[in-house]
Amino acid sequence: MVDSKSKTRLLVVTIVLIAAIGYMIFSLMGNSSSSSLSYYRKIDEVTKDSTYVGKNVRVGGEILKGSVNQEGRKYTFKIHDKDKQLMVTYSGQMPSTFGGGVQAIVEGRLVSQNLMEAKSITTQCPSKYKSKKTGGN
Repeated sequence: MVDSKSKTRLLVVTIVLIAAIGYMIFSLMGNSSSSSLSYYRKIDEVTKDSTYVGKNVRVGGEILKGSVNQEGRKYTFKIHDKDKQLMVTYSGQMPSTFGGGVQAIVEGRLVSQNLMEAKSITTQCPSKYKSKKTGGN
């Protein structure tokens, strides 16, 4: 026969396990900010939809050549995609491949439909192995 102390321990362990499994499932399926590790929004999505303002989003685009300004550790620059642009402010360590013409994903809070305060920046390494276009085809 099982005494009441053992029953209590078994109940506590069961509750902890169920809570841990529930947390893991929530983390994997999760809310929109943590579940979108590889997904990002396009610039035209966030610049024309005011529901993104005040929220954390990930936005991808190309760093506009000539738009990068630095004052101390604070950077401002624009990312663009076709004819849409988004101004970005960022304070922190820049990736070594950061610069005009580089593809980037910025993550942070959209302050307005045209301004984002980035908390992180990821740049795509330009490939050394891109084939050069030839005029023969």
